[in-house]
Amino acid sequence: MKRVVSLVAAVVLLCCAPALAFDAKDLAKFLPDTLGGLKAIDKANTMSMTIKDKAMNTATRRYAGGSDRVIVMIRSGAYAAQMAAMIKMKIAMDTPTMTMKSINVKGFPGQLVINKKRKTLSVRVHLGVTMVIAASEKTVDPAAALKVVGDMDLKGLAALK
Repeated sequence: MKRVVSLVAAVVLLCCAPALAFDAKDLAKFLPDTLGGLKAIDKANTMSMTIKDKAMNTATRRYAGGSDRVIVMIRSGAYAAQMAAMIKMKIAMDTPTMTMKSINVKGFPGQLVINKKRKTLSVRVHLGVTMVIAASEKTVDPAAALKVVGDMDLKGLAALK
């Protein structure tokens, strides 16, 4: 039986209040033609929006290879800081439905979250002012999600000004 895997990778850029929102086209430059051994199946899509005077910009690109499918999202601006809080707190837990533990990706602190009930996972990496998230829609080896995130230019994302 062929296993179909779909990953969602999100890169969320974080800054102190007020949240800095990098131009979505600049974010799209960090979505290469290949990522984690997978090839892009479309061009990067960008979105800019404002909610109550808070900007949020996003660049998204889909990747595929074999039965693996990945969506990579880079997001900057409002609401990103909330996502960094979990990384900074170094929360670790194991319940019948969820596992959460601290990890390290290319020298950056991160977090692995596995939803046992839904058979999904996410890898989150905090890059100072940047956070990367790789999330699956179906059971996937954490090493595969880490490879997708680890293949990104994390240092370049962390250096955005």
